[in-house]
Amino acid sequence: MDVYEAWDRQTAALLENAYIAAGAGPGGSGSLTSTPGQWRTKRQHLTVPMDTDGTWFDVGCANGHLMVTLPVWAAEKGVTIEPYGLELLPRVADLARSLHPHLAESIWTGSVMSWSPPRRFHYVTALDDAVPAERLGAPSWTAC
Repeated sequence: MDVYEAWDRQTAALLENAYIAAGAGPGGSGSLTSTPGQWRTKRQHLTVPMDTDGTWFDVGCANGHLMVTLPVWAAEKGVTIEPYGLELLPRVADLARSLHPHLAESIWTGSVMSWSPPRRFHYVTALDDAVPAERLGAPSWTAC
């Protein structure tokens, strides 16, 4: 097992059951905030660079809650965003697809450390805990 497979297994052990138990909403997207207002305050800044219509790739999309809310916030700025997501944990990706069937074909399962995107994206978001610290700033693929 290489270092990245070990990283992925550790991440799965830490997060999978909690994300499944949290279900829909911000809790299943890795946020302990409970209200829509708190969620928006925590995440809406991600729309700041979104100044033209385009595709958006959410690395570590969890239950897909951000994939649903962020395009709404971008639309308030007059920008149309088409969301796509990658989730490491198959059960969590399945949850996202079941919660948001209109996005099911746009949610992939895989490790960001080894997965190759099938297309290019205008915008990409990823939390810094999606990869081992030593890989920050050293992408394994080019999304844009």
